[in-house]
Amino acid sequence: MMRSKLFVPGSRPEFFEKAMRSAADALTLDLEDGVAPAQKPAARRAIGDFLAGRKRGGDKLMIVRTNGVDHPQFAEDIDAVMSAGLDYISLPKLESADEVRRAVNVIAAAEARKGIDRRVGILATVESPKGLRLAYEITSADPRIAALQVGLADLFAPLRIERHAAALGPVRFAIKMAAAEAGVPAYDTVWTDVPDRAGYERDARDALAMGFLGKIFADGEAGRVGAESARRRRAAGECRQGRFHGRREHGR
Repeated sequence: MMRSKLFVPGSRPEFFEKAMRSAADALTLDLEDGVAPAQKPAARRAIGDFLAGRKRGGDKLMIVRTNGVDHPQFAEDIDAVMSAGLDYISLPKLESADEVRRAVNVIAAAEARKGIDRRVGILATVESPKGLRLAYEITSADPRIAALQVGLADLFAPLRIERHAAALGPVRFAIKMAAAEAGVPAYDTVWTDVPDRAGYERDARDALAMGFLGKIFADGEAGRVGAESARRRRAAGECRQGRFHGRREHGR
């Protein structure tokens, strides 16, 4: 079950073990926007070393958000973090099915080089108008895709759209419909206003009401709040929870 994912910058390895003790169901170790360019080589090494000491099937799903498929260091990201302890690669800012297929080729080559006998899954993230429009094509591009995610900060900010119900509802609905057609779960955007616990819980409830199975956050306590919100709603029969899987099982 993945109700909540905790983001941890790959440049802060001192937080990795602390994050493992959080209430989150999954950890996303970040190599993209959360890491300054000069820190990316060290972050790759830190994440690679951390995952090399772990095995699949532990208490938490292990995810790495790489740089985008067209980033010049994408292949380096994949090679550095590929290990038996990795469950999923989170691909940011996707805008085409071709990007997914190119990413799959890089991932498969790294698996072969390192002797990984279980395929690493992909979490597809759309964060632009084009990505939103092509969400189904992106999500159905390869059987490795296990879920569809939306990143609202990069989607809204360039268009000067504020985060409010009139904007959130249509985007969440479109993401949920694309994911449903592709046969995978949908996961909601990150919550970054860490002090606003009540706001986080309201946002999580709204996403659950739209059929999303979980949410991303940047603080360990928020994971407890989000998980508790999901448990209460499930117990009340207000929403249904499913196991975290796509068309095929990858990480478990």
